[in-house]
Amino acid sequence: MLDELEVIYLEKVSGHGQVSRPSRIAGRMPLHCTATGKALLAFGPAALFGDVVATPPARVTPRTVTAPKLLAQEIQQARKAGYAVERERTRVGYLSVAIPLTGATGTMVAALSVTAPTFRADVNEYVGLLSMVSRRITKSIMAADGGRT
Repeated sequence: MLDELEVIYLEKVSGHGQVSRPSRIAGRMPLHCTATGKALLAFGPAALFGDVVATPPARVTPRTVTAPKLLAQEIQQARKAGYAVERERTRVGYLSVAIPLTGATGTMVAALSVTAPTFRADVNEYVGLLSMVSRRITKSIMAADGGRT
């Protein structure tokens, strides 16, 4: 979820024998370098991007995008595609894909992401799986609150 200019992770599921990642439950990461953060920037309030680039974003890895123009291009690409991707922007050797999680009204409320080693990552497969999970979450939320969300 969005928390000021950071992503806060509410839940995390890891596969068997996974190496630790920079993210953790209740952990925070900058919006500009994570797939989750880029999804939040792409599908969240328009003013958020300006807030993020108001101070120079920090470099987390050698591949982290810190230039506002390049970051804006990545956000625009995420909007077009419907999902965000980051390759080694947060941790060398890993790729993440994220999609917006919307409520019944279509407003973004959070984002879902998956992270895998770059050598076995499949962006299209992850987008499909995330989309399926997103639809199930939305249906569950709507059923739980009578469709008011």
